[in-house]
Amino acid sequence: VLGVHGIRAAALQLFDGGGRAPERLAFTTAAALAVFASFSLWRLPASYSEPMLGDSTAAFAYIDANLRPGDRVMATEPHPHAALLETGQADYDLAVPILFDFAFRKDGVLIDRNGSAEVVGKLGKLQEICAENDRLWIAINREKFRNRGKNLRWEYPGARIDLFLRQNAELKFRGYLWHVYLWDAGAGKFANFRREPREWLE
Repeated sequence: VLGVHGIRAAALQLFDGGGRAPERLAFTTAAALAVFASFSLWRLPASYSEPMLGDSTAAFAYIDANLRPGDRVMATEPHPHAALLETGQADYDLAVPILFDFAFRKDGVLIDRNGSAEVVGKLGKLQEICAENDRLWIAINREKFRNRGKNLRWEYPGARIDLFLRQNAELKFRGYLWHVYLWDAGAGKFANFRREPREWLE
């Protein structure tokens, strides 16, 4: 209502002379149509089928459909339990930074409380896991993996792991807020992050 009143007031201010009613009417009509069009009402019907949250089910369903014997599955915190439900296994929990509310120590190893997955909290550990496994599926929830609205600097653990995945793993699936990477030792993608055996560059 205030917008319509503003359009009317602008029309009166611009065309204050007598006998200029057609110009005022044309300006007011055009402005009102512009305001109405800015609502994008034609996009409403299609929005009913759009997900409001990240679709973890589709990401893990893709992994499950392409899982081979011996493959490992990693998911970002707090989704290892979803990986366990959808794929039948949750081997690693990528928590950057580590949220100790979701983890406990068992036999000297941090374990995720929900999916019993081993917690990976730094790049060196991820590099070591990649070196030990032939194939590793990594499901990344972008909403949790990085702080939205903030620039990620190289010092941030999430940015360094993100760069490592982009350089060394292949993006296999992309959904709303979800990316699925595949580390495949046989693909020949292995950036020079290793100088000597087990000398990981943090």
